[in-house]
Amino acid sequence: MKSLKEDLESGKLKKVYLLYGEEVYLKNLYKKKLKDAVLPSGDTMNLSAYEGKGIQIREVIERAETLPFFADRRLVLIENSGFFKAASPELAEYIPRMPEETCMVFVENEVDRRGKLYKAVSSAGRAVEMKRQTEKTLMNWVLSALRKEKKNITSATMELFLTRTGSDMEFIQNELEKLLCYTAGRDVITSEDVEQICTVRTENKIFDMINAVSEGKQKRALALYYDLLSLKEPPMRILYLITRQFNLLMQVKDMLEQGFSQDTIAQKLKIQSFIVRNCARQARSFGLEELKTAVELCHAHGAAAHITCNTMPRNQELDALPEYLEYLQDIGADALIVGDAGVLALAKRYAPRVSVHMSTQIGVTNYAAAAFWYDQGAQRVILARELTLDEVAGICARRPRGLEVEAFIHGAMCVSFSGRCVLSNYMAQRDASRGACAQPCRYKYALMEEQRPGEYF
Repeated sequence: MKSLKEDLESGKLKKVYLLYGEEVYLKNLYKKKLKDAVLPSGDTMNLSAYEGKGIQIREVIERAETLPFFADRRLVLIENSGFFKAASPELAEYIPRMPEETCMVFVENEVDRRGKLYKAVSSAGRAVEMKRQTEKTLMNWVLSALRKEKKNITSATMELFLTRTGSDMEFIQNELEKLLCYTAGRDVITSEDVEQICTVRTENKIFDMINAVSEGKQKRALALYYDLLSLKEPPMRILYLITRQFNLLMQVKDMLEQGFSQDTIAQKLKIQSFIVRNCARQARSFGLEELKTAVELCHAHGAAAHITCNTMPRNQELDALPEYLEYLQDIGADALIVGDAGVLALAKRYAPRVSVHMSTQIGVTNYAAAAFWYDQGAQRVILARELTLDEVAGICARRPRGLEVEAFIHGAMCVSFSGRCVLSNYMAQRDASRGACAQPCRYKYALMEEQRPGEYF
């Protein structure tokens, strides 16, 4: 982004720019700056704008070849075309020989940096990624806006504000405008102002709900849950967000125990550092004693408590497992969900009174595999998710007497073999089989064969 700023300040613009990434505010900001730098105010004669899929490349090239009308330059603006996710050889070959009088600006959400078009733009101009900004950058940006309005804010109130808004700069801008209007005539913005006027996102309510649970405030937690229902949030989405928050708490706690700093954790998890601090504080409220309470609560309401032990542990992680397994047996856990043969062996030795359920990650796709795990001491197998209903029925019909069978009936299919996902590691450097899945199975993809450019399957 530094090079782009230098181009705008010097007025020495390249003939092609690509603005891409997830920060919409920055893409719109620099799209406008480039437009203003290329064209005089009000000049629509030399602007050709395209948006969406289905743009004809031949038409784009023809417009780019057209001489400017009583002006120095012509601007061709292309937004959300998908050209950088598909093979666009004709456009990639044209970019190097595009007239100097034409400036072409692409604004895209996603790009393939291995593609010919991306490389052509990078070579002839600039490809600039608009990333989510760091906590420090966001704070400086907000403070700069407040100084212009001669407003003061404490660091605690700033943290509260950014906790409410998240890291989306467009949303922050909108909330900041509301806050400035609300505090017109006053020099200081307080936490009460933020709580009174700023929108509460669903994620904030989930965090507050879990916070209430950790503090034993049952009525408060239920009130927040009913608030979400009244806002028409689907219960399954609420459950997903609760699960995601607990997953975040576990990751923060695990990284802290490994000795990572708060800033390093924030960088790895792509969240603000004060959120890491809040998660660390919240995570301290959940320990083995809370697990015992949860098991007792399940039993008091006639429900079984199944504990997931389905990570893929490394050698150094196994040392702590025997004590944990013994504890689970002592507090009355009804079953362990296991995804590793070594964990199964340890469970039989250290928690022999607790049933063992083999996780879907084991990949049971036939009756022989089901029988094998039964012979190893499993009381239940959770079948591979890719099985058809007829295949599930076939396994049930030929399973050993006494073996229970469980099958998924909803949810995402991991992009892998029954949950052993490596795509999460590759795309986000997060280990899916050890509790840190980035859930790439929920992403939207298009499959294109290399020799058939533009054809999607």
